[in-house]
Amino acid sequence: MVKVLAAAGCVAVLVACDSAVAPPRITPSPTISETESPAAVLRVQMDRLFVEHTIALAKMTLAAGAGRHEEFRAYAGVLAANGSEVSALFASAVGVTAGGKIGAAWTDGNNYAVDYIVASATHDGDRAQTAMQQLSTNYVNELSTALLPNLPPPSDNVPKNTASEVTGFKTLVDDAVAGSYPAAFTDLALAVARASGSADVLADGIAHEFPDRYPGDALHESVNARAEFGVSLTTEAGYYSMLTEAVVAKAAAEQGGATQAITSNAAALPPPTEVWSQETALLVAYAATGNATAREKVLSRASAPLDLTSAFEALLKVIDDQRSRAYGSLGDDDRASAAAFAAVADVIATGSSPSS
Repeated sequence: MVKVLAAAGCVAVLVACDSAVAPPRITPSPTISETESPAAVLRVQMDRLFVEHTIALAKMTLAAGAGRHEEFRAYAGVLAANGSEVSALFASAVGVTAGGKIGAAWTDGNNYAVDYIVASATHDGDRAQTAMQQLSTNYVNELSTALLPNLPPPSDNVPKNTASEVTGFKTLVDDAVAGSYPAAFTDLALAVARASGSADVLADGIAHEFPDRYPGDALHESVNARAEFGVSLTTEAGYYSMLTEAVVAKAAAEQGGATQAITSNAAALPPPTEVWSQETALLVAYAATGNATAREKVLSRASAPLDLTSAFEALLKVIDDQRSRAYGSLGDDDRASAAAFAAVADVIATGSSPSS
């Protein structure tokens, strides 16, 4: 059994908050745009970490279901690193004591989630049932109790929405382990949307509760555009590396599900849309062959009209790890790739270096 002692939740939590009764906001200094306010930066940071967390769990599930044990361990490392950052972010946002309680709850949730993945992949029904019971009761109650004091009222939907997230996680794992990859990737897309939605609402709630630390409007229209673009590009990076792993592993059905996810997600990416479809084909070619010419074509297409060169260079390093089975570096390189795509999104959205 793999235990991931990291302060990250098994699934992101959607918290219903009514802005009509929330305390007034402190607006940012006129010299700082709404897009780059502290509240906006908090939202972008939470989005990135919550989406990374969701994708890491999905990658662990795919690896476990296919018996790719070294890959599973690599992404367990990603989950742990992500959890440390999530814990630190909450400690910074709401205070060390309160943040520690949230982190402890999320650690437990992560461990239950990993137990469920392993039990499902090994067809251990009793263990899976126990893990899911722990997720749906202990985790829901513990996380809700830790979060509620740090959010503006009303936040009565925290337990209900947390339970809904657990149900979505179960569906994703069950579909992936059963080999229903189109369904599993559809489940993952929904999980990513919920994760980013959770991050958005939590960031907004924390900004309301601590306006001196986080002035600005986390849900301002311009911040919405920045955050959504970042989520879309970060998700695309995750899907790309899932696709190329399936190519390297010669897992055709898994490859088909990942391709479907990339195509759907590309609709939210900036034009010209042919960039994303062309890069998908080029990445598949490089993952299959490792050919230098194929690699050059990936980078050549990435250079214009958007400058995505640094992001695709980072992604190519992930593919090199996959091809050479360099699992010791795969996790770190995969995180770096997702961060590089997020950085490109942030530069385009703000016209400056990313804050997260």
